[in-house]
Amino acid sequence: MSRSALAASLAAAAVIATVAVAGSGGPSPVPTADAAAPFSVSKKQFTTVQKVSIAAVKRSNANAKAIAALQTTATTAGSGGAGPKGDPGPAGGFDPTKVSRVTGPNEVLNPIAAYNSTTVTCPAGSIAIGGGWYLEAGAENGQLHVARSYPSPTLSNWSLRIRYTGAAVANLTPYAICAGA
Repeated sequence: MSRSALAASLAAAAVIATVAVAGSGGPSPVPTADAAAPFSVSKKQFTTVQKVSIAAVKRSNANAKAIAALQTTATTAGSGGAGPKGDPGPAGGFDPTKVSRVTGPNEVLNPIAAYNSTTVTCPAGSIAIGGGWYLEAGAENGQLHVARSYPSPTLSNWSLRIRYTGAAVANLTPYAICAGA
């Protein structure tokens, strides 16, 4: 329904309600199914209809203004010419050529010692994305206990906290997987 049609129907409803309230109680000027029955509206009903009508007209006006604003924005947004082309950005994605394995110093694990800690630092400008260890051949793998294997908060290195309980001394080589910028 258009805004003018809505306003006209609301005005007609208000006129009918006003006539009925102000009338002398005679027959309704509006034809009904039963022409002999009087048409009347209480003051409370009239006030309710009036408030609802006013609110509807206000919403309709607000919607019309919003639509006009959107139409104006849509026509002005697309009217300008293209601006100058910018510089290309850096290439995205993962570059496997910038991943390296950095080996830390050899750790001598004594079976009677407590836990050992070791850290492998990545080269400047790269971050640790993983890490691990290599236990020398012949050592008892089942006797190596890894309490922690983790990156530093800044991702600049990878640390291990380990204990070896084998029968003899063993050598362990820690490493970090580092990704460059």
